[in-house]
Order: sequence, then structure tokens, then C-alpha cells
Amino acid sequence: MDYALAFEVAEYFRLSATEATRIYDEVLGAVGGCSQQDISHREQLLKLVAFNV
Repeated sequence: MDYALAFEVAEYFRLSATEATRIYDEVLGAVGGCSQQDISHREQLLKLVAFNV
């Protein structure tokens, strides 16, 4: 996921910088919140690549 691009186009979705940052923080919190026991190692690697965590 290209977060810089997401912030660049936020205004097209009528999002303020504050709202875009809140969503960004929420996504990273949700993705990073999975403990290693919740998902397999393979799924963890896929998550890291997909979300640049």
C-alpha cells in the first residue's frame, strides 16, 4: 500500500488531513494488532508486504 499516494488523493474523497491521518492510524493499528499467534507465519509475511508494516 502506498500511503503517500493515499494522502495525496485524500481530498478527492473529501477527507481532511486530520481524517486521513486518523484512518491511517486505524489501519496500522488493526493490521499491527494481530499477535503472531493469531495468524500463520505466511500470513504475517503477506501482511507485512501488503501494508508496509
